[in-house]
Amino acid sequence: MKSMIALALAGVVVMSTPVIVEAANINASKNAAIYGTYNGVKLNDGVTIYDNAPKALFAGAGKTDVKTALMQAGISRADVYTLNIKNNNEMNYAVFSNTMVSENHNLVSTKHVSTDASDVGNFVASINSGKATELGQYQVVTPLTKHNKVYVGVLKYTSKDNNNSYNEILHVAVTETKNTGLNARFITIDEESDAKVFPRVSHLLSIK
Repeated sequence: MKSMIALALAGVVVMSTPVIVEAANINASKNAAIYGTYNGVKLNDGVTIYDNAPKALFAGAGKTDVKTALMQAGISRADVYTLNIKNNNEMNYAVFSNTMVSENHNLVSTKHVSTDASDVGNFVASINSGKATELGQYQVVTPLTKHNKVYVGVLKYTSKDNNNSYNEILHVAVTETKNTGLNARFITIDEESDAKVFPRVSHLLSIK
């Protein structure tokens, strides 16, 4: 079950077709470019980044690849990658998304009134209140709060297939700058692997 979950996160979140999922993931890995750095910053030992088309529950409920789902939500730019995290003979997977949010996005409802009336304040308030409808149905594990100039938080997604339940953890970081506007980064990891995987890739949420 654990290996099937990892494959599903890196390829297609479809628990009922593990053979197809595994084949798709292997083919994607063979055809994808593999890097040990991101934006010139070296990744931690054992971590590589694949430029392919992963899927995740927060983007279109895993029915389409993350980049397509985000672009359909009005994002102006979405760079999406699969992360492979190797520890001895164990391999885990995560999905990393770096997005530039346009003014006309549908990613969250910016009509929500917050104490911070800025774009980033409304964006964060919408996520924390559960009104980020384009992000699907989620549970707020840790509300987004401001640390220095970055809002960070954690969401949880659940997919049920018959009697099986699959959970993904979504780590979110939101910033706003004069030059690029609103920027949102996401790291998606299956819940079973999150505690050991996230510390090794968490710096991707802050790399410029």
